[in-house]
Amino acid sequence: MTPSETLALLTQLDIRPQKKLGQNFLIDSNIVQKSLVLGAVVEGDNIVEVGPGLGALTRGLIQKGANVFAVERDPKLYEYLLTLFDQELGEQFKIINEDAVAFPLAENTFQNSEVKVIANLPYSITSPWLEGVLESSLPKKMVLLVQKEAADRVLSVANCKQFSALTIFVAGAYRKSGIYPVSANCFYPKPKVDSVLMVLQRRESPFLYSKKSKNIVRELFMHRRKRIGRGKSVSAMKDIVAEWAVTLGLEDLRPEQVDLEFWEQLELRVRNS
Repeated sequence: MTPSETLALLTQLDIRPQKKLGQNFLIDSNIVQKSLVLGAVVEGDNIVEVGPGLGALTRGLIQKGANVFAVERDPKLYEYLLTLFDQELGEQFKIINEDAVAFPLAENTFQNSEVKVIANLPYSITSPWLEGVLESSLPKKMVLLVQKEAADRVLSVANCKQFSALTIFVAGAYRKSGIYPVSANCFYPKPKVDSVLMVLQRRESPFLYSKKSKNIVRELFMHRRKRIGRGKSVSAMKDIVAEWAVTLGLEDLRPEQVDLEFWEQLELRVRNS
């Protein structure tokens, strides 16, 4: 829909876009088509969509013959989408009125079959939602429309200021297989920042970090300007962190300077402790 059509529908539904819910509605059909192409969507695919909003992407997925399960937090949008799609599509479209951080993949929706995620993620939930996905059964592919800053953080490499604990956790399970810039003009209301379509492909042998390791990595990055040999670590794991750093010659590096392969070795030490 055009901006004026989007505004008219939102007015009809008595919805005022809420910044805290990341409600910036997609108004460029080219981005919908690009998402479908990047996701290689075909008939029969099982797709999880997060924050479907007014259903622009949902409609494209359904027209491709995909089975769509949507998670929408806004109760008014949830009711609107039920009316728009649910009655005529039956099992091809399902939706729950929940917080996507708590239900990142709407667990058991497709009875543990392979799924893809194609979603215009609300900016405010990108990081916690991704962390939730890593705790679930991993989708085989994700095409995520996210704020450029969030994509930079997820796709960063060592020795960059955006390199973070989230970078490490996501990179263990997924590799980048594409990225496409999206202007702020593609949304209503227009956000202050540009976005990107970020494509993540599940690795053949995903490497997942344990809760203990995640706590260590997060804490080290909380003191990211300190050298690992002088920084803080989770007290119960202090000896393991010290041994890891010294053995690999990392003690004089800051967390952001340590390559991904070395973080995987820390996880292996924690597993064997």
